[in-house]
Amino acid sequence: IGKGEKAVEHLQRSIENFEKSQETLFSPTVWSHVGLAYYLIGNIPKALEYMEKGLKMQVASGLPIWVSFSHVGLSMVHLELNDLTKALFHAEEAINYAKKNKERHWEALSLWQLGMVGWKSQKIKIDEAEQHIRQGIRIVNELEMKPFEMVGYLYLGELFTDANEREKALEILKRAEKAFQEM
Repeated sequence: IGKGEKAVEHLQRSIENFEKSQETLFSPTVWSHVGLAYYLIGNIPKALEYMEKGLKMQVASGLPIWVSFSHVGLSMVHLELNDLTKALFHAEEAINYAKKNKERHWEALSLWQLGMVGWKSQKIKIDEAEQHIRQGIRIVNELEMKPFEMVGYLYLGELFTDANEREKALEILKRAEKAFQEM
């Protein structure tokens, strides 16, 4: 079993423990985290199942915190499924909730996702997509979240690669690689 599968097992045990104790505050986010773990190991159907349930539970709880996380996760999954309409919807919802709840770190990730989905769906031009991603990078930079900042540069590199701007992509990806190595 790899580390991703171990993460899934651990998080599923957490769900079982939350259900046994009837804990409802953190349980919805754990469902979404299981979905993220499935996404990271490439099990997209399971990722979708868990993230949808996590979002539904989070909304039903009446606590708006972390709703943005569930939406950005669903945007990632729908992008992987090439359902750009749903991916865009969830990216926009993620930004709305993140701003409303002052979840700046999730706002950054939501902006990155919006830039990618907007570009891939041809709803926005490359300049606007780049602007969204750079805005997210500025947010995590202000929050001094260096590892997240590098993830933003990976998004930017992917954007430039998709747009066939290989020189820009290479420059950005080299910068991200160097920063990862320094960490």
